[in-house]
Amino acid sequence: MLCAIAFVHPPVALAFVRDRLRFKSRTFEVVVALLKMPIDKPNPVSFDEVLGRFTAEEWILAGLAELGKAREAFASRQSAGAAAALKRAAGMALNGALRVVPRDDWGRTYVAHVVALTEDLAIPSAVRDAARALVAFDPGTTHLAMLRVPSEDARLLEAAKTVMAHAYAIVHGKAGRMAEAPPEIEKLA
Repeated sequence: MLCAIAFVHPPVALAFVRDRLRFKSRTFEVVVALLKMPIDKPNPVSFDEVLGRFTAEEWILAGLAELGKAREAFASRQSAGAAAALKRAAGMALNGALRVVPRDDWGRTYVAHVVALTEDLAIPSAVRDAARALVAFDPGTTHLAMLRVPSEDARLLEAAKTVMAHAYAIVHGKAGRMAEAPPEIEKLA
């Protein structure tokens, strides 16, 4: 009870300690000192610090590891875990893209990145459609058994791979252009 009071209202907790315990010891002095300390709100970590934890390639590798967790979740019929892992996988890869091309409109969280892709007209429509599929997949919490077919699981895994491939293309500078122009096109130029 003291801990709950201490976080809600330290002066009340201090009075509680004085009235109830009424003993002089080192423990009492420590408790009083802790309760008198100013409560500092934690400084939120800047998004640049979060992105700086890994290189762009490492974010994509983390996304691939998360995609493996999504496969495992589908295999063990855990739709909620698969939904979370798919969105995290795509979001982690998009963090890699954000390391290379910063975009404030993509938000700060993995899911916010994926949601932002659904309306971004600057990206290919296949990527937007894949992002929409990931956002729409929400098995929710229910007491009913969800019947799923493997083809639906594969479609969602492919959607995550599509978003991750777009992030890979941004990281490696190939988004929106061909990697190498075929010789026929170079002759036309």
